[in-house]
Amino acid sequence: MAPYNVKKENDMKRALITASILSLVMMPAFAATNKHHSAARSKNPGYASEPPNGSLGYASEPMDRSEAMRKCNDEANKWSYRDYQTASLTVYRNCMVQHGQTE
Repeated sequence: MAPYNVKKENDMKRALITASILSLVMMPAFAATNKHHSAARSKNPGYASEPPNGSLGYASEPMDRSEAMRKCNDEANKWSYRDYQTASLTVYRNCMVQHGQTE
């Protein structure tokens, strides 16, 4: 009779080989079921989406840079720069983007 450690090692090898073979046999079955999973048929277009009617996605028509800067500075100045610096800068940047300009 084999020592206990050798028998335990053989049992572990046998279990590992059996698990490997079962996983290889079952893998195509799992892959076939994923085609019918609802997440695989997402209705969300993601990065393939396009803005409606060919627009550029701006909230308003792009305007002259100086006019956009003036309007966006007025919007940002509603926030106290000393107290709400981050909010002020965010409002300015968002406004510039909405008018088709870089910050």
